[in-house]
Amino acid sequence: MKKITFFFLSFLFTCTLSNGQIQLWGMNTRGGAASDGSIYKCTPKSNSSVAVTEFNGQNGAAPFGSLIQANDGNLYGMTRDGGHTANGSIFKCTISGIITAIAEFDGTNGATPYGDIIQGNDGNFYGMTSFGGTYGYGVIFQCTPAGVITPLVDFDGGNGMYPNGNLIQGKDGNLYGLATYGGTIGDSGTIFKCTTSGILTVLDTFKSYNGGNPNGSLIQAADGNLYGMTMYGGSYDSGIIFKCTPEGILTTLVSFNTASGCFPYGSLVQGPDGNLYGMTETGGSFNYGTIFKCTTSGTLSTLVTFNGTNGENPLGSIMLASDSNLYGFTSGGGSSGAGTIFQCTTAGSLTTVSNLIGYVYACDPVRQYGTLTEINPVLGINNIVNNSNINLYPDPAHDVLNLSFDMQATSNTSVIIIDISGKELITANKTISNGKNVSIDISTLSEGMYFAKVATDKNSQVFKFIKN
Repeated sequence: MKKITFFFLSFLFTCTLSNGQIQLWGMNTRGGAASDGSIYKCTPKSNSSVAVTEFNGQNGAAPFGSLIQANDGNLYGMTRDGGHTANGSIFKCTISGIITAIAEFDGTNGATPYGDIIQGNDGNFYGMTSFGGTYGYGVIFQCTPAGVITPLVDFDGGNGMYPNGNLIQGKDGNLYGLATYGGTIGDSGTIFKCTTSGILTVLDTFKSYNGGNPNGSLIQAADGNLYGMTMYGGSYDSGIIFKCTPEGILTTLVSFNTASGCFPYGSLVQGPDGNLYGMTETGGSFNYGTIFKCTTSGTLSTLVTFNGTNGENPLGSIMLASDSNLYGFTSGGGSSGAGTIFQCTTAGSLTTVSNLIGYVYACDPVRQYGTLTEINPVLGINNIVNNSNINLYPDPAHDVLNLSFDMQATSNTSVIIIDISGKELITANKTISNGKNVSIDISTLSEGMYFAKVATDKNSQVFKFIKN
């Protein structure tokens, strides 16, 4: 018991330091010695970014999406190219930078993914490819941690085609996403719901006037509704912000214009204040793009106008880190012209964290896509004993934190919610069995980072999560 207590306190101390010096990881599309892309990490407190590892073609090439940190502590993502058939790969990367391709796309099971994968409640990975499948329009797939890819849905045009973003798993357990093109009316894309077994339902089709051609992904906000952006369409054909209920009622909240920003390429994020934050690729005072805030009722405010010196033309998404600041990168501008990594407060104070290193491929500068990902460097070695399967979701969580257990017998389980100082805030004792979910009420917690210590009859594990 003393060993467990000492380990846990050491873990909390390490995480406290990590929270003060958060690590943000991203990917470069054409960096590295082989020009196949690279993975880098950025430490905002020290205003530095360093290359961690690079792709070599065999383990993948040209990543356009983002990294995720899975339950095992390793990083996972996809590359657009590479592998034996040059159709892209799904890879695992350790914190120390060892990349292993766990699966390859071969055209039949999908090809050329542009977005991210997610880890579902069942521990499997889910994602989309932009091409491949029966019709060549892309697929929705499931991939086990061991690397077995199973196509779940073939996009056929009517239900969408050529998706560029990633899926999200809703509070109801279903997958939700956007297709960039296709639909029964026009060719402006779709919003869909899909079960983890592959039953797809089109919630609505974009029709240009209510938005067109989304490149990013959905988010499910605290109110349960889905929010996202399209790159085109709306009153000025410069893109929109929309709200969609899980049942498929679509509402246009904002139509972008030159002054407010144009052509949002990425996704939104909900801040601790409940507002939505995002970026546009162009528009604003210098036509280099903007960072904006939008209420869930559709009141838009411009927080930052990119001017070249502080970056220009962001093509990725902004993210919210555990220090409550927003982080992102631009595809150009800064001292090198290759883009910047920036920090932005929710009040709109922008600081350049790092200037990305200039890199030219085929006579053109490589543009930055995807989203920065906050990585916990000790996650994955924080399991005191790891002989059971416990999944925590969603993360970030708002009112309820869920845990699912894969156990063969009934077990007495305690769940303790602890803040970053080590103070125990919530204790719950549960009796669980195989496949049962446990829900913990966290509605009384303030926004921020917390730990969930889960102790069963056989082991004890610690998980980090964000309350928003």
